[in-house]
Amino acid sequence: MLTINASYGLKEGRPNYGSETALCSVSLEVSETLSAPELKKKISSAFAIVREQVQEELNGKIKADCNQEVLNSDEGRGSTDKASSRQVSTIISICADRDIPVSELNKQLLAEFGAKTAYDLTKRDASKWLEKNLKGHRKAA
Repeated sequence: MLTINASYGLKEGRPNYGSETALCSVSLEVSETLSAPELKKKISSAFAIVREQVQEELNGKIKADCNQEVLNSDEGRGSTDKASSRQVSTIISICADRDIPVSELNKQLLAEFGAKTAYDLTKRDASKWLEKNLKGHRKAA
């Protein structure tokens, strides 16, 4: 017996500087007596299966997230999810690059969003801050 291992992964960009990754792997045992074209067909089929499954998984999650975004976009309703670690680290990095003291950042965040620190921001508020402050920001290479 021969074993065919097929894996496929995909990373999709998401709102609020996030991403979603899906990975699928399968192992199939096939007869050693298969001809080269038959073996290629089995390998292609295995990859097609995992590719379709990954895409279906991500499409389902994207649709669910889009529906949630519509719900969260209603007036008077805001996201209460805490900012991601990536959002917080990006905010802190931008301030460090611009020589803005943490105390000044905290004053700004309190005035604009009612958050004591970047760690207290919601995802939505962190995204708003980043959209406003990323303009013209270039990280040194």
